[in-house]
Amino acid sequence: MNRLFHTDDSVYGLVLRLAAGGLMLPHGLQKLGYLGGYGFEGTMGFFDGLGIPYAVGVLIILAESVGAAMLIAGALTRWWAFVLSATMVGAMVTLHGANGFFLSAGGVEYNLALLAMTGLLTVFGAGKWSVDGWIAARSSEAAPVEQTLRRAA
Repeated sequence: MNRLFHTDDSVYGLVLRLAAGGLMLPHGLQKLGYLGGYGFEGTMGFFDGLGIPYAVGVLIILAESVGAAMLIAGALTRWWAFVLSATMVGAMVTLHGANGFFLSAGGVEYNLALLAMTGLLTVFGAGKWSVDGWIAARSSEAAPVEQTLRRAA
């Protein structure tokens, strides 16, 4: 469990998660009907037109909204970064890959940038000022007490 939350006190993780979460969250909010988006039903209709199953569409919306907010907070960073990495790969395969590289043509440029950021967060964790770091610090403080109690039992 500590591997999931463990992170260093690096500013790099902080910058990466704020950038990735900050870039992704508006897309998730649009899918929920905010910021001029089509909302849940409109987004699900679009996904249906692409052949994306309903359950997968719901997971995409959760990843891009809840997952992005969790990245910003640095909570379950490795998990949400991995989920968002998978979401970006899926976006490239189902929609953007056929449009080439450049963002201006609807290509994979944006997806690749987010994939790089979320991939690094999956490997290295949340960094400075994160919920994960706070949890890891608390669990490492409790570990010696738990080990002592186990030995005594």
